[in-house]
Amino acid sequence: MKLLNIFIPLILGFATIIQATLNKQAAKSFGLTQVAVITNAISFSISITLLFLVIKYPDFFPDIFKVKKIENFNFLYILPGIFGISIVIGIPWAISNLGAVKVTILLITAQIISSFAWDIFVENIPTTTNKLIGSLLAFISIIIMSI
Repeated sequence: MKLLNIFIPLILGFATIIQATLNKQAAKSFGLTQVAVITNAISFSISITLLFLVIKYPDFFPDIFKVKKIENFNFLYILPGIFGISIVIGIPWAISNLGAVKVTILLITAQIISSFAWDIFVENIPTTTNKLIGSLLAFISIIIMSI
């Protein structure tokens, strides 16, 4: 497995909590609704910049980034945007009520459960003994951290 394949999810894990805690802090001054607007405006600006870069320099980017003709649009494709705003607003709100560690533990629990379901029911990726043992150990560590 490429080092980058491991490094990126780790960085994203850090970024998720740092973003949420910084948004929580900013919400004390601006309110969470305004913070969400600012955060998503910045995300939109970066996304538009990325779009133009991918169009201008398509060979520089992996295939998953390439701009393609939209065919067979599925209404479910709007869900990531809804989930995104839910994450931007929901995690800082939850951290302000429960603290960063408890929220992270609950997020990891939900991610493990939903990733198992996705792999099995959507991607048809079978569950292995190692995945089950690893997840069980993660759950045990979540319980220990929650005590």
